[in-house]
Amino acid sequence: MPSTRAKCSSAVDKIKLMLEIVATTKMTHSCRTDPAPKGNSVSDVRVQPANEESLKVVSDNVCTICFKTDSKDALFKLCSGCQGKMYCSKECQARDWPEHKSRCGQNDRRKRHKKLVYTLLSNTDLRIFLQVAIILSLDLLHKNWDEHFYVMVGLGVEPRNILDFARLRGDLEATNAAVEKKMKGMIQINGVFGPPWPLLDERERRLTLEIPKQEREQIRALVLPKTPVGLVNFSMGDTGEAKEEAHLNFVNVVRIPTVLDPLAILIAHKAPPFTRTVLATGTSRPVPMTVASCLEYINTTIRLDKDNLLSLHADVKPEDKRLIRASAAPIRDDKDSLDLGFLRLKIENENVYKVLGGLTDILL
Repeated sequence: MPSTRAKCSSAVDKIKLMLEIVATTKMTHSCRTDPAPKGNSVSDVRVQPANEESLKVVSDNVCTICFKTDSKDALFKLCSGCQGKMYCSKECQARDWPEHKSRCGQNDRRKRHKKLVYTLLSNTDLRIFLQVAIILSLDLLHKNWDEHFYVMVGLGVEPRNILDFARLRGDLEATNAAVEKKMKGMIQINGVFGPPWPLLDERERRLTLEIPKQEREQIRALVLPKTPVGLVNFSMGDTGEAKEEAHLNFVNVVRIPTVLDPLAILIAHKAPPFTRTVLATGTSRPVPMTVASCLEYINTTIRLDKDNLLSLHADVKPEDKRLIRASAAPIRDDKDSLDLGFLRLKIENENVYKVLGGLTDILL
């Protein structure tokens, strides 16, 4: 009879094999979203990394402390340590420093975050289906389009190798060297949610929901009436585990005013199903168009981009690993960050993670 060690090894090998199989999941749709020549798809076209000038970003000229907006009477300056907080005076910066000092010094992470956001949105296909997810999440088809919408998009960076993801979570045993090694990663969208966001403090709420009204009104003046205009907040925080803080780290939020594309509205209205295919087995089945399936379409498209044609690969940083590890821990409603909640929901919804939940039907 096989030994216990042999049985365990066989079980682990089976899980590894199933993970590698399910990582070949591909979502397809029948909607034409790209201007490429007939016969090509957006995924076949190399996308150049975008820069800040390629997209209009909300003006940062709003004081973090007193909420004074840009004017001749105020000389606005960014925090030199993180480039993420704006102050109208030295007095306001001094007032904020006791709280901000634990979050400062994250300039490199913010730059990486912004670059990934711009590059993601420069891809027509991915941008359209992110907008479809936003429309479905906020039920915008049944809302007054004269009103602005607000939405939080939780982003993360995961290892491109699904086995590394499982090792970080503890679903597969691994040595310290295996989990601490440098890992090649990719951007992923973990969740899309509208307000209220219960873990936002008053200052963050005002910065997120109230301050950018001027920018949204400027966009509204440039578009046709009854055109949906809103503010999309791209968040890439960590668990705040080291500092035991539940709030999102707003140094790592990129706020972008957005005009919904008519094609995204049309697709959301018709809501044709996706086809989910596991390439390793050739098995397929239809999947209804929902917020989760739209995000799964985006995420599997990025996962299968082995040659980085979409320019959305990124190294996995320690804070990314910390978030993934925390996703396997017990839920702490009063401590867990929104970003951690986004990731847990993604793991619950997407086919590629079904094996981690002990499910053997990889097409559920």
